Amino acid sequence: MSEDKKLKEKFCVLLNISSNLEEEKLLHRYKMFIRDIKTILKDNNFNEYEINSEVNNISINILDKTLKEMADILKFLTYIQILAIEKYKFLLKGVVEYSTISNEKDFEYPMIMLGESIKEANKAIVEDFSQSLIKIFDEYYIDYLSVYYENNNEDDFFNIMLKHKKFIKERLKENSKEFYKATSISGKRILEEQFFYEEPKILEKISQYKVLYNKERDDKYINAVLEFEKEFPNFKENGEKLLKIREKYLYLLNYHKKIVFSLIKFGVYKEDRRSKCSINLEEII
Repeated sequence: MSEDKKLKEKFCVLLNISSNLEEEKLLHRYKMFIRDIKTILKDNNFNEYEINSEVNNISINILDKTLKEMADILKFLTYIQILAIEKYKFLLKGVVEYSTISNEKDFEYPMIMLGESIKEANKAIVEDFSQSLIKIFDEYYIDYLSVYYENNNEDDFFNIMLKHKKFIKERLKENSKEFYKATSISGKRILEEQFFYEEPKILEKISQYKVLYNKERDDKYINAVLEFEKEFPNFKENGEKLLKIREKYLYLLNYHKKIVFSLIKFGVYKEDRRSKCSINLEEII
């Protein structure tokens, strides 16, 4: 097979890991995570692949796979995403392309994005896999919980939802303590559902607590921040970095709630399982 042909039949995945673990523990888990990725690749019959890793970044080249096998790619990436959360306590974000990926690629959300090369190679692919993707503004991300639900039994999925919930709650509680300590703000003085983000009516609006490219929403956010900083001067100096971390967990919180809502809407879960999967924000702040 020529190099040109092989390049056209190669999926490239670039992943970035974020964790608050100490460096020694992180390095150990990082190595174990890569080992598990190799196992998942083999279990999903991806026998030809290349893995390169460096600090916080992992690139995976899956050779000789075409767009016809996109469902297998999505399933593989779903298992990686869930593994990172439920076993290794990582936040994982990244992109999957049907071409070479630049290491300079910028990622916003703790999700794996569908790259432009895939959409350009087959414009129908977004429609074909619409149930496996989330649209956030103009980008598409893998809806890993929905993909996992489609490929596993209900009990397995319920256990994953409980682990997903536990991860989000633990990280938000931990971040809350650091945030309130650094900014000298009482947790009860911050009503996060009113200030840092607004409950989205649709998933595309899920990050309204963040400065976005919409003038009306930007003005509302910026004015709120300015008033907030007047009352709490320590926020600007000490809180912004922690808030950037917090945004990602708040995103996952809303994503989790959206999945629970879908299960209720379509009658998948009864009341006992619904309540066990649900996250109450008041328990966190």
